[in-house]
Amino acid sequence: MLVIKPTSIRSWSMLGSRGTFGVTLLELAQQHDNLVALSADLGKSSGLDRFNTTYPERFFNAGIAEQNMVGMAAGLAAGGYVPFVTSFANFLTMRAGEQVRHNLGYMNENVKLVGLACGLATGMFGATHHGIEDIAAIRSISNITILSPADCTETVKMTEAALNHNGPVYLRLTGNMRAPTVYKDDYELTIGQAISLREGADISIVATGTMVHFALKAAELLAARGIDATVI
Repeated sequence: MLVIKPTSIRSWSMLGSRGTFGVTLLELAQQHDNLVALSADLGKSSGLDRFNTTYPERFFNAGIAEQNMVGMAAGLAAGGYVPFVTSFANFLTMRAGEQVRHNLGYMNENVKLVGLACGLATGMFGATHHGIEDIAAIRSISNITILSPADCTETVKMTEAALNHNGPVYLRLTGNMRAPTVYKDDYELTIGQAISLREGADISIVATGTMVHFALKAAELLAARGIDATVI
């Protein structure tokens, strides 16, 4: 199990979700020889440059061919490896949607998809790179577990949870560098179980990803107006 320390939490926040994912996967790879990583020509953007340097024989760059990459990952999973497949969320879930549906959903291969820069995090690249439909696309496919970390601390915990989960996973990474911190200490994470961060008597706000930070801010604004909000 990875160790969560206050100093690490501050460092992860500066790195952002992608950098945090990269350093986490590198640490997990030291403990799990069957862990491999794939990228669609986005190794550095995925935070995997150190992984590639340390374990070149366990890093595969499929080029700008996301459909082929998902098929490669399924084959690796069938051979006993645990592949983490990285690309921008919209390319991974929509361009490769059919391969994800067949190889992960129907065949239930133990592949971990990692959608980068979900939401509007790639704003300067325009609408072609925005990942706003990815949850809807993946939720319609059977057997795939969706993990959506609220901050970098949760990115660490969910990357490890994805590795330990037997079955296909979609890890949705939002935000950029200098990400706001939601979890300042370690906590218990259970896949499928919501976490209540603030208790209130009047209304409930349910959020996921980087929007959890803003949901907590909204709850503070509501409290100033006499409205007591739960944040889940």
